[in-house]
Amino acid sequence: MRSETAIDLFLTHLRMERALAVNTVSAYATDLSCWSRFCEDAAQGNLQELREQDLRAYLRHLGKSDLSSRTIARRLASLRGLFQFLVDEGILNQNHAKRLKAPHISTKLPEVAESHQLTQLLATPDTSRLIGLRDRAMLSLCYASGLRASELVALEVNDIDWQKGTVSPWGKGKKRRLVPVGSISLEHLEAYLTARRQSPKACQSKSTCLFCGPRGLALSRVSFWKIVKRHCLKAELPLNLKP
Repeated sequence: MRSETAIDLFLTHLRMERALAVNTVSAYATDLSCWSRFCEDAAQGNLQELREQDLRAYLRHLGKSDLSSRTIARRLASLRGLFQFLVDEGILNQNHAKRLKAPHISTKLPEVAESHQLTQLLATPDTSRLIGLRDRAMLSLCYASGLRASELVALEVNDIDWQKGTVSPWGKGKKRRLVPVGSISLEHLEAYLTARRQSPKACQSKSTCLFCGPRGLALSRVSFWKIVKRHCLKAELPLNLKP
């Protein structure tokens, strides 16, 4: 079997049977495409003829690149997952990547903000405008609930339970979970949605997405990262904050 065919089967398995998030499957695809290109350059496309030393050669190739140890470890983990899938499916007899050792990853504590800095951040959006009300509601909900960026942007209006004070995002594995939200965040959400319903743009006022752009479509995860960065700069916070 060729490496490209095996990768396609594995990615389909991740999407359909394991129901992994789109971003997770995309990360696997990126990692494994690098390995597939290496196989083509080394004329090692046939998996049945692949040996452990061939994978060690790939690991050495990654070590000579400018990639971080964290990225190399992730690519190796993707490779292990692929080979274990092929063994489970009876395509290969053994997982050639099982004994490969990942590089040591140094741990780095994330930068965190003090409560007064987050209060300062929430005060930066211009709430006289709809986009400012939206940004404040997003920042407030993210802070109050601890949602992942991907969960936040995927929320719909009906995912809010106003009486119970909760939101129900789709988490990993396409599973729902209930997350409590504070009263202040609910006030910010209500102010935003009230203004949006009164918006002259029908695509926004009638959108089912909780946080939408001018065309009424859901914002992307990258868009929210940019919103956080923009308001951090505006608030002059001395931190590289991430959602």
